[in-house]
Amino acid sequence: MRIAIAGALAFCVLATVQAQPPGQTTIRGSVRGPSGETLPGINIDLLLKGTPVRLIAQTTTNAAGEYQFVVRRGDYFVQVRAVGYSTAIRDLELSILTGTTAPVILEKVSEAAPATDQKYTPVLVYFATDRKATTSSQPGARYGNERGDAVEFGTAVVSIPQSHRLANLEGPTWFKPQDPATAVIVMQVSPRSEPEFFNLIGQDLSKSRRDILLFVHGYNVTFSNALRRTAQLAYDLQWKGPAITYTWPSGGSVPDYVAAEAVVDVSKYRLEPFLRSLLAVGRQSKAQIHTVGHSMGNRLLSRALERIAPSSPRAFEHIALTAPDIDEGEFRKLAGALAASSRNVTMYVSADDRALLVSQGLHQFPRVGLERNVYAGIDTVDATGVDMSLIRHSYFGESSSVVRDLFQLMRCRLPVDKRSGLAASAPSDPRFWRFIEKTVDQNEMKRLGCPV
Repeated sequence: MRIAIAGALAFCVLATVQAQPPGQTTIRGSVRGPSGETLPGINIDLLLKGTPVRLIAQTTTNAAGEYQFVVRRGDYFVQVRAVGYSTAIRDLELSILTGTTAPVILEKVSEAAPATDQKYTPVLVYFATDRKATTSSQPGARYGNERGDAVEFGTAVVSIPQSHRLANLEGPTWFKPQDPATAVIVMQVSPRSEPEFFNLIGQDLSKSRRDILLFVHGYNVTFSNALRRTAQLAYDLQWKGPAITYTWPSGGSVPDYVAAEAVVDVSKYRLEPFLRSLLAVGRQSKAQIHTVGHSMGNRLLSRALERIAPSSPRAFEHIALTAPDIDEGEFRKLAGALAASSRNVTMYVSADDRALLVSQGLHQFPRVGLERNVYAGIDTVDATGVDMSLIRHSYFGESSSVVRDLFQLMRCRLPVDKRSGLAASAPSDPRFWRFIEKTVDQNEMKRLGCPV
């Protein structure tokens, strides 16, 4: 979900500090609109500075647009989460001596021009995971690669730098390891209870009237990279509704590959009820769910959807299977359930995907993501040649041509024969397509004219 939204509006948060018994402070503040009007019902998070940042308390503004917290004295900042306005984290800079703080001005900005008061855009990512929690103090390392006992839920704030380029996941450098102005960084992770998690999504949907983007990653993806990739996808797709990732224990080295396959067998029983709960929230808000699966994550997603399809036909708006690491024989059995569970299924394959070539060698059976096959009810798009990276496996997020096609598919809801950049590869069967452009000017995304 891109947080910057078109418009030239602003609202401010003005907080004061009131003297209290030793060790305690009352923080009082208000939220006002661009013309000084009160804004009731705005979500306010109080965050304690530190590593990691910790959520201390939450509240909403009252009818007068005011809020307050009673806390121990310390260094805090507030996060204002208002659908229709920019979500941001700002230093509160409490001054015990003066008992007041300077106003915090949060502006809505055009999508073409990021906010001028900071060098990055914060993106809110919802996550569900059956990874085991760690004791790490780093937000991006809160969950590791081991399997947990149950699904846990939360939200994260991820930075997208102003200098971000379409289809790039800017990483930290040795001299700027945690600079949100230059890299996609996990800035904050906040655990949520399951009811709170789905309630927040419902609130987001009821106010934004937008759809849900769900990303299920593949093998060898850390918790941090799952959040980072979800934020990048949401930003590049100019997503307006909730962006969610289901992140599973997918290992981190080649020897973990076999273990990851076993994890898929367990995680499908956890992903299934999660998907059912997400569908229920979507139905309540009349929102559609658009899903992107990658690599082995498609195996997890497909097996869960096979269990859901009989009771929830056509429940998903779009399912995009990218570089699916699935046995071709198994996929022939899963294809019918996938087509039955969604109004549109698009599969992206590539004959030069080196990760899948290794997987095929290990399994001694064809991987569907390498094959140029056609399945009933599924549009197949050949992405061979669009990704010139070393592994050529993550083209779903690293090829501007594929990102543009996902944009047209999910944001514009265009059928495959109406999307620019594609041509029919097999005239005898119009469900098989290929890319005619390897790269796309990122400014073209703004010229497509899709509905906001």
